[in-house]
Amino acid sequence: MVYLTYLFNTGILNLTYSAYFQFDAVEYAGVWLITTVMTLFGISSALVAGAVAALSTYTFQSITYQNPVRGSMSASTLRSSRWNRPADQKSILGSSTIGRNRIFVIQLQGHIFFGNIVPLSDNIKEILLIRKNTEGVPWVVILDFTLVLGIDSTAAQTIAKLKDVMLNKFKIPVAIFVTGSNEGFPTNFDLCNRLVSEGDKDQVIESNNLISNEPNNFLHTPRRSMQYGDQSLDNLLTPSNILAIHICKSLDEALAYAEDVLICHHNPCSLETISEYNYKKENGCTLDKNECIALQQLANLCPGEDICDVKELLKQFEKETFKKDEIIWRQGSKSDSLKLLVSGKVLSLLENEAGTVQEINAGTIFGELALVTCTDRLSTVRCESAEALLYSLSNSNWEFLKNNNPKVARFVDLIVIRYLAHRVQHVSNRIFETRCLPV
Repeated sequence: MVYLTYLFNTGILNLTYSAYFQFDAVEYAGVWLITTVMTLFGISSALVAGAVAALSTYTFQSITYQNPVRGSMSASTLRSSRWNRPADQKSILGSSTIGRNRIFVIQLQGHIFFGNIVPLSDNIKEILLIRKNTEGVPWVVILDFTLVLGIDSTAAQTIAKLKDVMLNKFKIPVAIFVTGSNEGFPTNFDLCNRLVSEGDKDQVIESNNLISNEPNNFLHTPRRSMQYGDQSLDNLLTPSNILAIHICKSLDEALAYAEDVLICHHNPCSLETISEYNYKKENGCTLDKNECIALQQLANLCPGEDICDVKELLKQFEKETFKKDEIIWRQGSKSDSLKLLVSGKVLSLLENEAGTVQEINAGTIFGELALVTCTDRLSTVRCESAEALLYSLSNSNWEFLKNNNPKVARFVDLIVIRYLAHRVQHVSNRIFETRCLPV
């Protein structure tokens, strides 16, 4: 019996020794702990030792090897999904002094807990301090939690305090927190409401009054905080209702809001929905209001093109309306048109993938690739708002354009190219997959 025990333990020791080059020092120490306890006290004690070793190894490696700050960058090379903005908005966002380089993104990752929250907080402060002493002082800072797997209550409370440091010490006019999901931050602590709690409102407003020394007097108007899920955010953004603390469910939504903040400060009227009177006055338009809006949206998608040519393109579109939950087309159905969403909201979803959806907002063309390439519909599209107004370009009308006015028909090809380029260089690829860079 003693001989068998000796052989068994010798075999375990040989296996343990042979695993030396397969683990790092911490993991290998855990292996030896389990081996020693099993040899001296038996298998039951070894199971307890294994649990202790696993937890200790996880904690040590989380602190040592995974920096909770995945990366940081200005948004000068990032784009939200609202790439088809009017020329005046693009001019502001493209400016080297007041444009996207004034938006700064800090992306977090992994588990954030009591063991790494202090280094994380210090790291963010150091990053902001470095940016504070440069020409590109951030006017909007985005903290992205999309890749964060979990936050314990201690770390969540520290994050809530970090918000105050950003507003008061670094005088950041607007701070945006990205939850990464519709359910909020991955924590049991009520971080959403803590970030925008009633008790912090006065402090937020006071901190933003300190910005009056900014060379451009940026966002000196007092602003309110928001409640998570506040539907009033769909209203027109003005300098008086810009949120000092804003919570978004996605990085794309955060970038779109940050872009709107910059545009709103420098040209608030640019965000207004086009009015029938102004458009007729400026462009000699004799169309009705919806047609004027559709014309402007098409002009945004065809930058630099003559407005008369854009009008010729619009003439081939037909008006359509859909009610909430109506299906515009089904995945796999034949493609017979592309559509311009003039007002309302529609949802694109893949039927064979759970939860893969994309919101389509006003001013967007969809179905263009299937029309040009003659392929079946790649997704199901459903009306999401109470009512959606669309303008549809049928395959027959596009064929007519190609035969009779190829110059205008080419606009559709250019729109397809712009959409494809945007999808390739979209912010989700740019942030999560660095192999996809703008060229």
